[in-house]
Amino acid sequence: MTAATCWGRDAADAVEFFVSRTPGLAVSDATRASMTDVLVAHETPEGVLMRAGVWVVSARRPV
Repeated sequence: MTAATCWGRDAADAVEFFVSRTPGLAVSDATRASMTDVLVAHETPEGVLMRAGVWVVSARRPV
């Protein structure tokens, strides 16, 4: 299943989110600028939205 997911308020915020997922990793200003340029195309009034694969899981406890 795919779903629209929000990655940040705007492209710059989304870049900060992605970079924060790997603490200690040095990301150059040029790389951040390139990431921002790509993510601008996904900006909407609701934030940076992109499709993502998701798993829907349910379970039942056996009786």
